[in-house]
Amino acid sequence: MSRRISSWSVNALMALIALAFVAPVVWSMMSAFKTQSDIRLHPWAWPTRPEWSNFVEAWQGSMGLYLLNSLIVTVIAVAIILVLSAPAAYAFARLRFPGSAVLLGFILSGLLIPVHAV
Repeated sequence: MSRRISSWSVNALMALIALAFVAPVVWSMMSAFKTQSDIRLHPWAWPTRPEWSNFVEAWQGSMGLYLLNSLIVTVIAVAIILVLSAPAAYAFARLRFPGSAVLLGFILSGLLIPVHAV
């Protein structure tokens, strides 16, 4: 009996955590199709009439520039990562040098900690 209660409580906790992650995404998607006044008056209600003009206004503004900026930063970052990590991966896989295990441990522990947490 206690195993069932424990399993139920774990599932309920995971459902609450999932809801905490999904709710902002759902709210953002619903708000994208609302007018400003609808968002203020009824933040969690479904849009009564989809407002496609919000997307037109976003693209007429600076959205294209923001997208291009993100694309440029991403391409440059991926290129740098590939240029630096491919030879390092080869060295760790094929060569044995003093301190390689410690250095590999530092690199792997750095992958476990998100950059935004530092």
